[in-house]
Amino acid sequence: MNDFQTKNMTKFGSKAATATDGQLSLLMATYSRPLERFFRRRVRVQAEVDDLIQEVFYRLIRRHGQSEIENPQAYLFQIAANILRDRFRREQKTRKDDHQLFDEALHAHEDISPERILIGRDQVRFLKNAMLELPEKTQKIFILQRFEDMKYHEIAVHLDISVSTVEKHMMKAIKHITGKVE
Repeated sequence: MNDFQTKNMTKFGSKAATATDGQLSLLMATYSRPLERFFRRRVRVQAEVDDLIQEVFYRLIRRHGQSEIENPQAYLFQIAANILRDRFRREQKTRKDDHQLFDEALHAHEDISPERILIGRDQVRFLKNAMLELPEKTQKIFILQRFEDMKYHEIAVHLDISVSTVEKHMMKAIKHITGKVE
């Protein structure tokens, strides 16, 4: 018995009678790999494959005491298909509950007028001119932090300077740009 089979047997406990333990071990040894391939082709999150295989054998153990299975392969793959179907239904229900209709009163938007576009362009030009007035190192630090979303310590490592130097340059840039706005 391999690790996967041992893990499954201990997870399921000893619900199955001793006479069926050998049969279950044989089924697990024979069909674990084919079930793995079956699930890997059909699910997006590959980390869930082992759990899905366990669920197949768990459902098989739960049916203990019922009639004998004539075609174990067909039965196991039917269980696997049912598991995927149940999973899909649960996901659909969850997604449906997450959906909200668009309400214009709650999500009001301003019209994008030519005037608004021109004002936006003027603001961008103003910011660009204010940045160009800064020393080159201060410009670079400001751009890395505000437009590249780098943290102060990342900028310090990138430029081989101290974090306090980065902070000083950022304060200088912010003070200069906000001074130009007022």
